[in-house]
Amino acid sequence: MTLGIEASVSGCKQDLIARFSESYNGKLHNGILIQTFHAGNNQEHGGDNEVYRESDPVYLYAAKDELWSKLSALPERGLILIQTSTGILKQVCHESSGLGSSFATEDFSVRFPEFCTIFRPLNTTSLNNLSDLYRVIGLTQSGKLYINQELVKIQHYLFF
Repeated sequence: MTLGIEASVSGCKQDLIARFSESYNGKLHNGILIQTFHAGNNQEHGGDNEVYRESDPVYLYAAKDELWSKLSALPERGLILIQTSTGILKQVCHESSGLGSSFATEDFSVRFPEFCTIFRPLNTTSLNNLSDLYRVIGLTQSGKLYINQELVKIQHYLFF
């Protein structure tokens, strides 16, 4: 799986490409590869409109006792999330300086109670509560729907 993320870093737009490294065990992975690019009219390269690689690939590896299973993103916020095989979410952190970019992972504020085969971050720009800036929706293989850690209870009604 490959994700393309457009992130604004230090006033210029960068494109981040994130994909899993080699498969470790079936659909589980032990790391991701991140590459930054810049698209546009670059005077150093003859003024043509092309895509330029800005950095060497960066590899981020899972902790020894965890495996990563899914990637998802919120492109307009430059947010990349990784889900472990147990439902823990990790956020890819990106910092840019004059010397280049650095990447790391940290635990995200949301953890699903179980693994979700499909998950997506949602942008909920709430000015009243900054902790609710992101919500993550997840769907398990058995059909349970989670918003953040909360199970969504769906009422079934029969109409005749």
